[in-house]
Amino acid sequence: MTFAEDFTDIEKASRFPLREIYKSHENVKNGLKHAERELEVTGGQKTLDSNATEFTQALTGFCRSARQEINDLEEESERLRQNAARLAEYFAENPKIVMTDEIFNKLMLFTKALKSSLKSERDRKTREKSSKS
Repeated sequence: MTFAEDFTDIEKASRFPLREIYKSHENVKNGLKHAERELEVTGGQKTLDSNATEFTQALTGFCRSARQEINDLEEESERLRQNAARLAEYFAENPKIVMTDEIFNKLMLFTKALKSSLKSERDRKTREKSSKS
């Protein structure tokens, strides 16, 4: 039986609630928005200070690359939301109520119990064979 072995990463998945991942994603997005606003304020100011100009250029480059990464992260988050909803529906749960970490925890407990049961069964059969010999 390989069912229990198919879920090798379930324990890791159960440790990362999606709501925390989404919250972190929002914090990163808000931080980038703040940096972009800062750039708008400082970018329009003419200055003779070369450090300020270098900072503005560095911040511009950072915002440009970070914006692309945020866009990619948003696409990945949307796929994650869709997959989480499908997972909940697959297990006959309401995706608006149940969180995926709850599903993963239940699966983890089930696979641990299954592995334990399979091991007990193997041990029992081994004991029976050795007692017959």
